[in-house]
Order: sequence, then structure tokens, then C-alpha cells
Amino acid sequence: MFKKTLCFFFAFLFSVGICSCSSKEDNKNTDPKIIDIEILQKTMLKAAPSLSNNISVNSNSEQAKDTFTSISDLDYDSVQSYFICYSKDTVADEIALICVKDKKDVQTALESLENHAEQKMSLFSDYSAKNTEKFSAFTTGNYAVLIICNEASSVKKAFEDTIK
Repeated sequence: MFKKTLCFFFAFLFSVGICSCSSKEDNKNTDPKIIDIEILQKTMLKAAPSLSNNISVNSNSEQAKDTFTSISDLDYDSVQSYFICYSKDTVADEIALICVKDKKDVQTALESLENHAEQKMSLFSDYSAKNTEKFSAFTTGNYAVLIICNEASSVKKAFEDTIK
């Protein structure tokens, strides 16, 4: 009886050890500070009054996957959440944020947003890559962010303050 109990005890410890190791491995590439996409969207748009009347869509929308393909060629299965705010009119102003599930995909997400920005800005003569006051593209943790608007620095600060 003692041997059975001892074997059961070691089997239990082994099982617990395996389970705890796998959960750490699953989370090693995920930023522990992931903020609800609607909170980020609201905070960042509040910092950009010029975008207040624009169209805004996030990953909770019905057409989320279809809309996402208009800003990025990243595999949608690697996206945890995103939002985009773009102009109804003929101006290039836009904010796009992608939160990837795995940090290894964040650079690819940023590159896809930069490609999107280049295509968009080529359509509008008043925007260029040299116009750094209106343009910002960066990554932080699992986030890739694109900002094209007059309040780019304020929007970036709002984002950074929110994820602190």
C-alpha cells in the first residue's frame, strides 16, 4: 500500500510540474500589459480632435476581419485586437493599432502598417515621409501603431500613458 501511495504522489508531482511548465511557455511571448482595445481607441482618439468625425472600426466589429485586410497583410489569426480610425473625406489622417498575440509578430505588423501608410500618403501631396510632425510609426510590447494626423505626438503620448 505504501508503494502505491508513493507512486501516486510522485505521479501527481510530475503532472503538476509538466502543467506549470507548459503554461509559462505559452505566455512567454505575450505582453502582460494588454489593454482593452476600446479603451485604447477612445483614449487615443480623444487626443486627436481632428479625427473626431472619422470612421472608427475595431476588432469587435462585425466586419473586423474584412476591414483589417485594408490596413495590413498580416495573418489575421496572429492578431489579438486592432482598431483603425480613418477619414471619410479625402485626407490621409488615420490612426491604426494592431495588438499581436505573440511578440515575434509585432515587427511584421509594423512593417505592414508602414506599407499601408506609404500607399496612403502617395495619394495625398500634403503628406510625405519627411513630414514627421504628422507621422509616427512604432512598436511597444505586442503593439504596432501608426499615426498620421496633426496631433501625432499627443496621440502617441496618450497611448504610452494608457499602457504604463
